[in-house]
Amino acid sequence: MIRRPHAAKKATAVFGSLALLLAAIAACISEDPGPQPPSCAVYCEVVEGNCKDTNRAFDNREQCMKMCSFMTRAPEGDTTNTVGCRLTGARAGECKRASAYGGGVCGDRCETFCDLVDKQCIQRFGGQPPAPYANKADCVEACRRLTYDETDVEGAGARDGVDTLNCRMLHLILSLDGPETHCPHVAVPSTTCFGDGSEPGSDAGHDGHGGDRDASDGDSGRPSPDGG
Repeated sequence: MIRRPHAAKKATAVFGSLALLLAAIAACISEDPGPQPPSCAVYCEVVEGNCKDTNRAFDNREQCMKMCSFMTRAPEGDTTNTVGCRLTGARAGECKRASAYGGGVCGDRCETFCDLVDKQCIQRFGGQPPAPYANKADCVEACRRLTYDETDVEGAGARDGVDTLNCRMLHLILSLDGPETHCPHVAVPSTTCFGDGSEPGSDAGHDGHGGDRDASDGDSGRPSPDGG
């Protein structure tokens, strides 16, 4: 049998080169992190630009950045309780989804609300007054019994002075600027979120934050948070 050393060496070189190429490709794939979670700065810029006036989620950028710091980060397109899920809504002008509470799209509405109540109010005060609830579980239980107003927004543009979850969502946003004052208003019962907003002299806004809201609509027939 005739040996062909040059052919053998050539084949070895080819296979060696192929192995190196495959290794390089594998390295590139392993180094590709894929879609990255958006920053709070990006989220807040988009939600501030697309959700304004009575549809606004926050009164100012500082509120947005504080609330965003409590949220889990994940890439856009996510459908769980994350910044990415909310940013997807903000880009589409879906302001309930873009809000801190996710509009019932970015996670369960009461779980999402109470997760933020826990981080902003309950943990801050160790579950003692002026914390609105002793723990997150108590918050979720109370939230399930609250009326959710489908016609209202979730966030800084919501109606004040009505016994709804939306009103308490508003006061949780306000608590970012004054936790001692507004955390108790998130509770059930609440000294601020009560009635149907139709009483003479009832406050349809909230100290200049809520804008001009229609205070004549009662809460009869509105769905619970689970039904929204």
